[in-house]
Amino acid sequence: MALSVVIPTYNPRRSLADLLDKCMEHAGGIELEFVVVNDGSANDAADQLEECAERFDNLVWTTIENSGAGVARNVGADMARHDVLLFLGDDITPVNDDFFRAHAELHERMPGGGEQFGYAHIPPYTELDWRFFYTANISVKKSVAKSWAKDGFSASFQTYGYEDIEFAYRLFNRSQGLTIIYAPLSVGTHHHKYDVAGFLRRQVSAGNAAREFVRIHPDVAAMVAPEVMTSSTSKTD
Repeated sequence: MALSVVIPTYNPRRSLADLLDKCMEHAGGIELEFVVVNDGSANDAADQLEECAERFDNLVWTTIENSGAGVARNVGADMARHDVLLFLGDDITPVNDDFFRAHAELHERMPGGGEQFGYAHIPPYTELDWRFFYTANISVKKSVAKSWAKDGFSASFQTYGYEDIEFAYRLFNRSQGLTIIYAPLSVGTHHHKYDVAGFLRRQVSAGNAAREFVRIHPDVAAMVAPEVMTSSTSKTD
């Protein structure tokens, strides 16, 4: 099964060519399309992508005004030509040939749906709910949204945090629901450097995003314990 790998990027701190090289090195025999959306970067991201397009014939890319990762993913999802979308962070690197293969094989076994991601503390192949929908490494059927611009990630979240969880919450509450399956074979490394000030800014951003999530879905506050609502701010790199 072919995958469209949707990668939003904003002022990338690493070489996008190196990322795509690693992805191709660990393609695992899976046909990959890379859809990179430059979210109004102020650095050389567009120049990097122009150079990458000369090397990778399976790359399509575009630049939009800075609108947040959620909007960038919606744009990429609409551009993608394959039926399965794998949302990948630009700071995630595949470490083995099962990285993409695990997604493709699970979607083949579950043609009606299914998403995967990797956290070591979660039991393998267990079904999880919307709180675990993290777009660092997760795949969905393109058809889960009739129109990604209208029904995809909300434009209300333009900084870090909760745009992925809010999207999953809407999917979870649809009539056909949402099933998330953890596939432990899709392993990647997360490259994200912080200093104290940067970490604090990220946490404040996540807190503001959590407040926006509850504003949009006030029923969530009564459903979820505070420590769970803040779980996405405690990811380890």
